[in-house]
Amino acid sequence: MPLDPANCFSRENIKNLIKNPCKPLVLKIGSNTVRCSIAIADIAGKIKKHFTKFPETDEQLKNMSFKHFGFIVESEKEINLDIFDKDLNLNPHLKYIIDTFGVCSIKNIKLENPAKKEFQKNIFPDLMFHIDRSHFDNQYSLFYRNPDDPKHRLPRTTTSLIMPNAAAHLQAIKENCLTPSSHINSKLFTNVPAGPAIDEYMVEQKWDAPELNGEICFFDNRTVMHASYHHGDFGYQIAVQYLF
Repeated sequence: MPLDPANCFSRENIKNLIKNPCKPLVLKIGSNTVRCSIAIADIAGKIKKHFTKFPETDEQLKNMSFKHFGFIVESEKEINLDIFDKDLNLNPHLKYIIDTFGVCSIKNIKLENPAKKEFQKNIFPDLMFHIDRSHFDNQYSLFYRNPDDPKHRLPRTTTSLIMPNAAAHLQAIKENCLTPSSHINSKLFTNVPAGPAIDEYMVEQKWDAPELNGEICFFDNRTVMHASYHHGDFGYQIAVQYLF
């Protein structure tokens, strides 16, 4: 039976992590060890530093709720968590986590699929930042490297980049490519490298866990934008499910 995420990394654990965001939490779940960490501490400060010369920066930061960005869970043994239910509703505790941190990544996980609905498989154009669900109620995107899928057996070369809407907006201003539709779809890092933005104001989901390890990454399309980052190799399609 899947474990309740609230029992694995409770709100109290998360509050303790926020108090000391650069120090990972190491938790015991039975005989398993789980390490929880924050990908980018003080993301607002980092965005301010990188985009300080733009007059729009302060206004964009007012509209951003994240103090820290990216909640990373690394499990020593394969773990099975209650991620979503038969009606495709994301677990409420996980909604709290992405409301707090924007994106959540869990390594060494195997999902059950109580909805019995087949996952889509997608891969996106290189560095085309977008949202998935602009006109739908199921605004949460879940990406899954499935350990039972032979095509997902090895790590994937193509990674996924996720950043807050504020950072994407300011990046478009910096690159002089802001358009009325940039909040939905925007080609970024065309004339500047993406690398310096990673771990500063953008999380990279690397899909680099060892062979036969499952990985998930999920977020709310209303608060972040995401893109594939091909690193010169198109890679395989990742499994995708949209949740309420």
